[in-house]
Parts: sequence; C-alpha cells; structure tokens
Amino acid sequence: MARIVNFQTGEIVQDDAENNGYLPGLAPPKPEMGELERATRRTVRAMQKEGLLTPMHEAQAVLAIQAAGDIDRSMGEGKPSGRAMLIKAMNDVLAQLPEVVAAEVSTADKLIAAIMSEKDAPIPALP
Repeated sequence: MARIVNFQTGEIVQDDAENNGYLPGLAPPKPEMGELERATRRTVRAMQKEGLLTPMHEAQAVLAIQAAGDIDRSMGEGKPSGRAMLIKAMNDVLAQLPEVVAAEVSTADKLIAAIMSEKDAPIPALP
C-alpha cells in the first residue's frame, strides 16, 4: 500500500489502501455478496437487535462476516482442504458468539392457542 505524505504538514495526500494497490479507477469491481455472507450478516444483526453483542464481540462478528465472504468467493476455486479449514474457523468463531435463545411459550399461551385453534382440540393440563 502506497501512501503519499506531505512531510511539511504530515497530512496524507493520497492513500491507495482502498484500491488494494491498484491505481485509482483501475481496481477490479468488488464481488457480489454471497449467500453465506448475507446470512452471517443477518445473524449478526439479529444478535445486535437482541442486545447480545457487546463491544467484546465486535471483532468476532467482523471475523465471521469476513470469513463468510472468503468462503463464498472460494467456492469452486482452490483446494477443498483450505476451504474446509476456513469453514471450521468460521464455525469456531460463531460458536463463541452469544446464542439467541427462543422465548419459552407459557402455559397460558398454550391454553389460548388451543382454544383459538379448534373447538375439539385437547386443552393442555395446567401445572
């Protein structure tokens, strides 16, 4: 990565980091987002919405999204063993993130659902 710095002011005049070393305008287009990356982003958003992710989880979430994109882009290319190691690493990262736990349905909700569903439906026993 080349950076052109004005040594008198210390200001960065040009930074081609976003072009990954390509001259401006000559960088290849960014690949489209694959299904795995899209699903991983949805999962991370759901965790954020539920308030499960803390700043401590931010790097893990970014790593999972990056790995998902790398896996999507590697499909059909390279060695399957390399892709398998990347998938394992992604699974390990996802396993360390908090799990969204489905809310337990209360007995009252079960009773109301049974009453509303059918007249002949058996009514669940109350504790």
